Amino acid sequence: AGYKARMVSPRDTPATPATPSPPPHPPKHRPASVVVSATAVAPVPDSPPVNLTRGSILNLLGEGVPMLVSLVALRILIRRLGDERFGELMLAWSALAYFSVVDLGLGRALTQSVARKIAARESPGEIVWTGLAMVAVLGVAGGVILAALTPAVVRWLRVPADLSGQPRIAFFILASSLPILVLTAGFRGILEACNRFGLLAAIKGTTGTLVFAAPLLVLLWTNHLGAVVAAAVAVRTLGTVLHAGACWLVLRPIIGGPRITRAAAGELFRFGRRLTLGNTGSPALIF
Repeated sequence: AGYKARMVSPRDTPATPATPSPPPHPPKHRPASVVVSATAVAPVPDSPPVNLTRGSILNLLGEGVPMLVSLVALRILIRRLGDERFGELMLAWSALAYFSVVDLGLGRALTQSVARKIAARESPGEIVWTGLAMVAVLGVAGGVILAALTPAVVRWLRVPADLSGQPRIAFFILASSLPILVLTAGFRGILEACNRFGLLAAIKGTTGTLVFAAPLLVLLWTNHLGAVVAAAVAVRTLGTVLHAGACWLVLRPIIGGPRITRAAAGELFRFGRRLTLGNTGSPALIF
């Protein structure tokens, strides 16, 4: 039997949900290569919080312990060296204090500039490397000047002929060590900018004590002025090494490789020259 075909209109057909078309694939890009320069540095961390009470106590210990040792050491030095050689020793130490101003205030300038860079979360590497290079050059210049003035200073002191060789040797030792010793001001300024007053107090207390204890040990073998000064200079050199090591541990992740720029040198010099005149007052009074 046949059947009658019925026309089906679109309205009679149930609606079928439309199959969503897959989203277009994002264009594939090759990842950009990462270029790391030789001066790349880690993010600058926050400086440790400043505790004024703790810092004051540490500074007091760093200053007080060497002072107590000096009260005992100076009496022994006077007795073993005699009045003339002890006076020459004091003059040599005063000359060392006076020639410490050859850094032209760059130590304090480093404190200001490095602290500002760290506060802005920028790498202080350019300032650090430039400042230390400038201090080293000035230290070499100061050492050359002191060595050139040594014969005139010895004649001016009117040292007896049998002792004239000792202060000459002492001043030449000071002159040769001045470039290293002046660097201490730069390292100290950097550590102050990083709020590392605990490290500074520990180093200062240790070296300040040894600078009086080492000459006493030398006096067990000889009372030659050159040997006594050499012992004190050795302790000061140890202090410079300790300051340098502390700076390296604190700043190694954020300073990058060595780089010296004219802009950083100008910034440090402009700030440091204003402090130079004030820095000459204390050594002059000591002298």
